[in-house]
Amino acid sequence: MKRVQDSGAASQALLVQDSGAGGQALKVQDSGAASQALIAQDSGAASQALIVQDSGAAGQALIVQDSGAASQALIVQDSGAAGQALIVRDSRAAGQALIVQDSGAASQALLLQDSGAAGQALIVQDSGAAMQALIVQDSGAARPSLCRTVEKLARPS
Repeated sequence: MKRVQDSGAASQALLVQDSGAGGQALKVQDSGAASQALIAQDSGAASQALIVQDSGAAGQALIVQDSGAASQALIVQDSGAAGQALIVRDSRAAGQALIVQDSGAASQALLLQDSGAAGQALIVQDSGAAMQALIVQDSGAARPSLCRTVEKLARPS
């Protein structure tokens, strides 16, 4: 099943590319305005669900790239305003759940890079305002404390 849905305005480029094996569901949904580039690329194997949802305004670049194996769920959700760059890259193996959720305003840069192994759950949630840079980089294996570190970054005291 491959689906592309675009109900927004001024979507100059909305692309879906799937060259892998067993991609049972690759979905792109864009209901926002002025989404100049919303891109999903999947070249891995057995990617059962690769989903991009953009319902915010002025999302100039929302990009998902998945080149790993057995990524059962790689999800990006952006419902905030002025999310100029929300990027997820997953090149590791057995990433069963990699989730980014952004519902805040003025998140100028929310980036997540994971090239490690056995990261079964790596989650970033941003619901605050004016978080200009929230960056997570994980190149190690099996870091159980990373989610707690991200939670502290997303909710500063």
